[in-house]
Amino acid sequence: MQKKVRPFLRKIAVLCCAVLPFALSACRPLGSLVFTATPNEQKIIDAMGWVYAHKHASLPPECLRFYACQTVLWEVYNGGFAQFYWNVDAPEAMGQFAADGFVEMGLPDLAAMMREANAIFLGVQGELAKHKIDVSNVHNYIAWAEPRYWDVIESSFVDESERCDLQSLLLAYLDEYAAAFEQTS
Repeated sequence: MQKKVRPFLRKIAVLCCAVLPFALSACRPLGSLVFTATPNEQKIIDAMGWVYAHKHASLPPECLRFYACQTVLWEVYNGGFAQFYWNVDAPEAMGQFAADGFVEMGLPDLAAMMREANAIFLGVQGELAKHKIDVSNVHNYIAWAEPRYWDVIESSFVDESERCDLQSLLLAYLDEYAAAFEQTS
């Protein structure tokens, strides 16, 4: 199971954090990047792009739960829960959608960890808010990540997501609710 999830997450993390900024700064066309998504990876990328393009507005809850769960998976693997809460719009809502999505997929352990992460975020939100003045300022992000609020649950989250093969479950969820992604044009 680990062998399926990690390569995909590494590709996305490398693309988002290293390759894409370098390619853009060098003014290279995006088509020149060496990244070939598998059909399943492309399905996830397309679904995530579709939800993002709709700005989360009035989308069916199935779409938002998928988006939130997939975002948590990507962000926790890439930089932890601090990165998830830093990067998402409406972190309180997205955190709750993720917890609800894990419940719906029959993953009570991941749902409990997500609720715990949400509680930590809500508890330190005021402290963190003073560091989110300029989201492009890496020093502000480091102030979020440095206290390591989520360390206790991050490794457990990663272990459990690999044990249950969360990426495959998210693909199955996406297939099950494919019609919801077609309801909004």
